[in-house]
Amino acid sequence: MKDVWGEEVDIGDVELVLTASMLKLWNCYENLEHYLKCCEENHYTFGIAKTAPKELEDRRALNYQFIQSYNLTDTQIDELIRPTVDDIRDVLAGDYRKAILFMAGVNLDDEKVLRQTEIVKAMMACPDIYNDPFVRQKIKRAIKKKIDDAKIGVLDVHGNYSILCGDPYALCQSIFGLEVTGLLKAGELYNKYWVDAGATEVAVFRAPMSTHENIKKMRVASGEEAQHWYKYITTCTMLNAWDLTTAALNGADKDGDIVFLTDDKVLVENVRPTLTLVCAQKSAQKRVVTEADLIQSNIDGFGNEVGKVTNRVTSMYDVQARYEPGSDEYETLAYRIRCGQLYQQNSIDKTKGIVCKPMPKYWYDSSAIERPPDDSPEALARYAFAKRVVADRKPYFMRYIYPVLKREYNTYMDKVNMKALCEFARTIDELEATGDDDLTQEEREFLDNYRRYMPVNTHNCTMNRICRRVEELCTSAALKDRGQFDPGVLKSGISYTRSTAYTIKKLQEVYKVKVKELSVANNNRVANAGDNNINRVSLLEEFRREAISKCNNAKELCDIVLDLSYNKLNARQFIWDVVGDVILDNLLKKTGGVIEYPIADPDGDIEYRGKKYSMTRLVIQDEGDYSE
Repeated sequence: MKDVWGEEVDIGDVELVLTASMLKLWNCYENLEHYLKCCEENHYTFGIAKTAPKELEDRRALNYQFIQSYNLTDTQIDELIRPTVDDIRDVLAGDYRKAILFMAGVNLDDEKVLRQTEIVKAMMACPDIYNDPFVRQKIKRAIKKKIDDAKIGVLDVHGNYSILCGDPYALCQSIFGLEVTGLLKAGELYNKYWVDAGATEVAVFRAPMSTHENIKKMRVASGEEAQHWYKYITTCTMLNAWDLTTAALNGADKDGDIVFLTDDKVLVENVRPTLTLVCAQKSAQKRVVTEADLIQSNIDGFGNEVGKVTNRVTSMYDVQARYEPGSDEYETLAYRIRCGQLYQQNSIDKTKGIVCKPMPKYWYDSSAIERPPDDSPEALARYAFAKRVVADRKPYFMRYIYPVLKREYNTYMDKVNMKALCEFARTIDELEATGDDDLTQEEREFLDNYRRYMPVNTHNCTMNRICRRVEELCTSAALKDRGQFDPGVLKSGISYTRSTAYTIKKLQEVYKVKVKELSVANNNRVANAGDNNINRVSLLEEFRREAISKCNNAKELCDIVLDLSYNKLNARQFIWDVVGDVILDNLLKKTGGVIEYPIADPDGDIEYRGKKYSMTRLVIQDEGDYSE
C-alpha cells in the first residue's frame, strides 16, 4: 500500500494504521522515517488516550438535552418516566436488598463489593442496619436526589454510551485501492450489544445538542458478514460511510467522541424525520504555534459559553410551547433553536483561536429589545413580536438544577400566595383553577402580573411537563419501616474507663469547633466541593490520630464514640467516618466474616429495574482476622 507521503509500505510490517487526519501536521514531515526521527529527538511518545470498556451497561440515564425537543403525549411521558418512578417506589417499599442495589449499583461482583463504603457493606453483613435511623436518612437523601434528578430529565432507560468509529471494512477497502462498498448501508450502524439485544432500531444522541435535528434514528445492522468481521469490536458503535450522521450529531468526529444509544420505544418511535444541519464554520489561521499561543488558547477556553448557549436554547423550547406550530412565533423560535447548534460549535471553537459572532442578545435578553423611535403600527408590531419570542427566563424544571433559582422561585411563590390570600381569600392555584369568566377584573390583573414577574417560565414544554408529572408521582422519600433498630449490634462489647471516655469527649468537642470554623471559612471563600472534602478528611485524620494516641484499642474507641454520639442524629456521619471500619469488623464477627449481596439471576426472587436477582455470599474476612 502507499502511505500518505506516497511511499510504498508492506502492510505485513505495520502494527498500527493512522489516517492523515489523525496525524496532525503530517505534511510538515518528509516521510514516516522523518516523523519518527523527530519524535525520538524531542522525546515524544505514542499513547492511547481513550479505551473502550470491556462491556456496555444495560441501563443509563438520559439528560434534558436529549428529550427537550420531543413532542410527547401525557401517556408517552408516563411511559418514559415509568422505569425511574418504579425504581424509586421499589426502594421505598422497604426491601433492604433493593436498597443495596440502589446504593451500590446493579452490576455487583466481589471486586465491586469490596470497594463499597462501610455503610453499604455493613448492610450486606447485617440487614438490620437498614433500620438504623442514620442509614435510613442516607437512603432517603439518595432517593430525594434521584427524584430531583428525574425532574430534570435524568431518566433511566435501556441504553448505553459507546465510542463512535467509522466502518473499518470500508476504510480497509480504501487503503488497499479496492472499490469502497463497506458492510453498512446508509441509515445503518453496527453495535454488538444492540445486535445481541435484538434491537432493530435505535435512537442516537450526542451531547451537547440543541435541536431535534441532532437526533438520529438508525437501523441496527445484524447481517452475518458484519457479525463475522466485527466480532472482536464488541463495545464500539460503527457508523456507515454513506450518510450524514456525524454532521447530524452536532458535528461529531471519530476521534473518541461518545454517543448514547437506546431502543426505548417512546424515544425511537417519536424521532421526527429532519434534514441534517451543517453549520458553516471558520478555520483558524495557520501559523507556527508558540508558547504564547498555547497560553492564549487556554485562556480562551476558560468561561466557555457552551452551557449558556444550551440553556438559552432550552428556554426557547419553553417559550415556543406557548404557540401553535406554523405560527410566526413558533417558526421564529424553531429557526433560533436550529441556530443554537451553530452557536454551540462557535463556543467550542473559541479555544482554537476562531472568533465568531455570538448569539444575538435580543434573543435571550428583553432589555436588549429597544422600543422603536417612531410609533408606526409596523414598528410597534415588530417590537411586540420581539417581546413575545424573547427567551429571557429559564423554564420551570431548571429550578431543580440551580439552587439560587429554586430559592428565588420559592420566595416569590410564598409572597404571591400570601398576597392572594390577603386580597382574594384564595391561593394562586385556586385562582388559576377558576374559569376566566368567573374571575373579577382585579383577579385577572393579579394573575397577569403574577405570570409576568414569575422568575421562571411555566409553559407546557416537554421538560416542564415531565417535571410536573414526577412531582405528582413522587411526592416524598418516605421509607417503609421494617422494625426497630438495636444500636448494640454496632458495638464491640469492650469496657472502658470514664476517664478515657472523658478524654475522647473533650477531643471530640475540639474537633466540632474546627469543623465549624472550616465551614465558615468555606462559605467566605471560593472553593470547590473537592477542596472542601479534602479539608474535612484532613480534620478527621487528625482527630483519629489523636484519639488513637489517647485510646490505643480500636474496639474500645469504637464503643466510646458510639456512646457519645449515637443519640445525636447529626453526629452519626462522624461515627462512621471515625470508626466505621471497626463497626464493620464487629458485624462481621457475628457473621463469621460473611456478607451477602444481590447478583443478576434469571431465577432470582428479587425484582428490580426489570431484572431478577438473588443473594450470594462472600467471605471478606477469615474468622481470626478481626481488628483488635
